[in-house]
Amino acid sequence: MNYRASPPIQFLPVFDAAARHLSFKKAAEELSVSPAAVGQQVKAFEHWLGKALLLRHTRRLTLTAEGEYYARLAREIVSQHTQGYQNFRQRFDQRMLRLSAPFFVSQEVLLPHYLSFADYLPERELRLESSDELGSLLQQDISAAVRFGNGQWPGLDALLLCKTQAAPVCSPDYARQHDVSQLSQLTRQRLIFAKPGMEQWHRNFIADDQPEPEESIVCDAYPAALKAATEGMGVAMGLFPITNQWINQQRLQLCCCEPRDTGRGFYLVWPSQQPAPDYIGALSCWLQHIFEQLPPLQQP
Repeated sequence: MNYRASPPIQFLPVFDAAARHLSFKKAAEELSVSPAAVGQQVKAFEHWLGKALLLRHTRRLTLTAEGEYYARLAREIVSQHTQGYQNFRQRFDQRMLRLSAPFFVSQEVLLPHYLSFADYLPERELRLESSDELGSLLQQDISAAVRFGNGQWPGLDALLLCKTQAAPVCSPDYARQHDVSQLSQLTRQRLIFAKPGMEQWHRNFIADDQPEPEESIVCDAYPAALKAATEGMGVAMGLFPITNQWINQQRLQLCCCEPRDTGRGFYLVWPSQQPAPDYIGALSCWLQHIFEQLPPLQQP
């Protein structure tokens, strides 16, 4: 193969990042280099090709027709290499196991049981990572993940760890100052929502003909929504049983009604392959034991 007949391969990940973000600054942040270095690499790539790939405007970049073509090619090559590296690590690195989980689950549910992981997989070193993204599981070097949903994700196998319920929750101080005992009063409260996936959960607790809440706060993550509720800022949607301990410690309390089934749950997920990775059995046993040990709800 004549490698001199094609552009240097190191141009591709830099151009891929610049093309996806349409920003040298954002590409530089992703690659941990300077924006000037990104710009120089893209310029060198364009010089090698003899074609402009990006048009530089005052505050933005746009792709030329040639740039759009090479952006698709670069993305395919970078993705294939990333997936290949993940497969390589899973096949030949028998020591490290990287488990991704939503931040609240990682910190509140899994981390207290971190040391017991060695009882199930003593030959592996566990690395916990906080993320809600499925793309990291499919494209990066993540062995498996805990995800919230209905158990159906393209390209992933899933094993149920725990079914979930939801209910409105607030701080004891907020409950003393507001009428939160009736569902009919829910939309008169300041409702606190969490992204992703919990922006409309109040609709499970009120009639369709009731108006939208008079006030609302939208947080970028579930822990932030719970924290806002503990500070007396309003009513949030609590997810159970992972929030049982917050109720038991009286940091929050149920209001309006008992928890209701969500039709969703927490799942252990991993990229579909036959057979399943050898660590999945022991990992699922460890995780199921942790979820089974969550304390029961002790709301008065």
